[in-house]
Amino acid sequence: MVLMFGVFFVDSLGFLRIVETPTFVQSAWQSPDFGDHLFLGAVHVLGALVGASSTPTSTATGCFCGCSACSR
Repeated sequence: MVLMFGVFFVDSLGFLRIVETPTFVQSAWQSPDFGDHLFLGAVHVLGALVGASSTPTSTATGCFCGCSACSR
């Protein structure tokens, strides 16, 4: 639990540094250019599809864990 907190804490510091950098903010979700929003949205959807397609599922229960109890 402490390790997870440490990882997320360090990650949040990096996020704060990015938010303070106008170049990064203006080329991400805060960008006035619709093309940036469209590109970021497409990358998120593509990542979700790749993640969903590579995750084993049990068709009977809809469970994503793939354990032996779910695959019965």
